Amino acid sequence: METVTFAPPPEVAGTLELLVQRGRYRDLSEAMNEAVRLLVQREKAAQATAQILAIRRKLADWQADLTQAVVASHEEET
Repeated sequence: METVTFAPPPEVAGTLELLVQRGRYRDLSEAMNEAVRLLVQREKAAQATAQILAIRRKLADWQADLTQAVVASHEEET
């Protein structure tokens, strides 16, 4: 496992210390590990959202093409 040294801005460091003091995390390492885990989770969610939006756009285009085909077939019947 790789070790990373991180010096957070003072306001972040203070918040982390407070969370540890309140017992939310055992130590700063646990708090930082959770922060990194959440960052990775957020990035994965952003990628998934982008993929879902791309699929929605393709489906909307497909639906529009299908609708036009149905309208055209009805016009031919009349």
